[in-house]
Amino acid sequence: MADNGDGKKRASIPAVGWIKLAAFGFIAFIFLGGLAIWMTFGGLVTSLMFPPQWKRDFDVSLAQFRNDDPEAAKRAKKAIEDAKAAGAKPAVLMGMERELGNAFFYNDDAVHGEEEMAAGIALCPPESYKVKGSPDVFEVSQTYQDRAWERHKLHLKDPSKPSGVPDQERSYELAEKNYGAEHVEPAYKLAFLAVLYSENGDFKKAEETMQRTLKLCKRPDIGFETGWYAYAMNARMLAGQGKRKEAFDAYLKGMPLAKTDHQRKRLGSELARGFKYSKSKVPSPFASVLADLKRGNYDALDALDKKLTDSKQEKPSGHWLLDEFYETLSENDKAKDGEMDDEQYKQRIADLKSWMSKKPQSTAARLALSETYIKYAWFARGTGYADTVTEDGWTRYRERIETAKKVLDEDPKIKEKSPRAFDEYGTVALAQGMDKDEYLKLVDDCHRLYPTYLDIDLNTCYFLLPRWHGEEQDTEKYIIKRADAIGGGAGDKAYAQMVWFIANKLEAPFAEASLLKWDRTKAGFKQLFKAYPQDSSVPSGFIELSREAGDEASLKDMI
Repeated sequence: MADNGDGKKRASIPAVGWIKLAAFGFIAFIFLGGLAIWMTFGGLVTSLMFPPQWKRDFDVSLAQFRNDDPEAAKRAKKAIEDAKAAGAKPAVLMGMERELGNAFFYNDDAVHGEEEMAAGIALCPPESYKVKGSPDVFEVSQTYQDRAWERHKLHLKDPSKPSGVPDQERSYELAEKNYGAEHVEPAYKLAFLAVLYSENGDFKKAEETMQRTLKLCKRPDIGFETGWYAYAMNARMLAGQGKRKEAFDAYLKGMPLAKTDHQRKRLGSELARGFKYSKSKVPSPFASVLADLKRGNYDALDALDKKLTDSKQEKPSGHWLLDEFYETLSENDKAKDGEMDDEQYKQRIADLKSWMSKKPQSTAARLALSETYIKYAWFARGTGYADTVTEDGWTRYRERIETAKKVLDEDPKIKEKSPRAFDEYGTVALAQGMDKDEYLKLVDDCHRLYPTYLDIDLNTCYFLLPRWHGEEQDTEKYIIKRADAIGGGAGDKAYAQMVWFIANKLEAPFAEASLLKWDRTKAGFKQLFKAYPQDSSVPSGFIELSREAGDEASLKDMI
């Protein structure tokens, strides 16, 4: 018994009892704490681990729709209706409508894309606009931004179409009201709004808006998350205005703020987009090529072929403008990826045969027809691994490759008339498995007739990869040998162009074990920057390779 000071005896709790009591309290604490956590986050955990059927159906259908299954859009729409019937929250439904809308835009169906975006916006309950931090309003703001971007892309191609500016202004307005002016969400929206102002020609408003964004991002709590994005948008905006040095400076300021590879790549891609859109109004020299083919204006096509062959004009990538001419003749100018469907290939082949029948001596007609058969062969094969190709696919592939070769062979002097013939014979050789020594003799013949035609060298880099007909480091050895043969600054430039072309097919192109050297690649790009001071592809290519080499800061030396 224990005396507590009041003269009365109280029973004391043994030490073992205290231990049991403490253990019971601890268990109760863990249980009640776990129960509270589960009540807060249990629904989310369950939805992630065991998503409802409508969610699984929607995700699968959306992926199939993006992979060119038009019927999948109907299944995705049904999944949205199933989600509504199951009582899914408005923010979830709006997100589904937004994703489906984006998929329609991705598949070049702006009409249905607009419908889905509008449907998503209409789902937001009116009372949600009065609640701070509402997930519903967040989704509406995102939907306006996504629609702004899609409308903007279409507006750049056709200024008569709606601009995305009003949508982005609304997106920013909603984000600001929902979270307050000093928050990461309105900071993101404001940065993109500045770009839209700029690319729509309102440079004064663009500058004012961007400065507001950059000022916001000086706050540590905002800049830590959005600083890289603000500088990415600033780089794009400045590049679009033709302010090359300032654009590169913004890119370099953003790089230390980027925390992931995705963010670093996004910085480079936004800079590249800025340069691209700054030149978006420059007409393509090949804009009328397919129209001339349809109209039977063969004299104009033959004249352009001769002009491009004689000029030997090279693009920064090393390809000639002549190569782009033949790419245009064998592609679909209406599709986002340039590829035609089966009926379009048949029609294009018929158009090219008509050209050949009217002008049987036309080198351009023969080469364009051969090129189209080569692409039609790959259309039959598909782009998957060999074991995914059907027997019928292989049969049609081989037949069409052989037809392409026969078209070339019908003119024994075709190689003397155009360097593009070597390019096409090389592609046929790759498909038919030509012996390496025989292929390299073809390359030597091309060098003898057309010493500056680098496209044959780019194809050789690919031919010599181990996955095709070479051994380890054959491609690297070829690049060095060819650049040394050219010599001087021109050799360094060719070295950089070949590395640029093949780097993404090599594992760690500048690793210690690699034969390729970053210093020589940089020297070659120095030549490219001088030769093509306004071309956006050069800084884009350099940024990509400098990231591989871990030397992104060297961009400073190029500007």
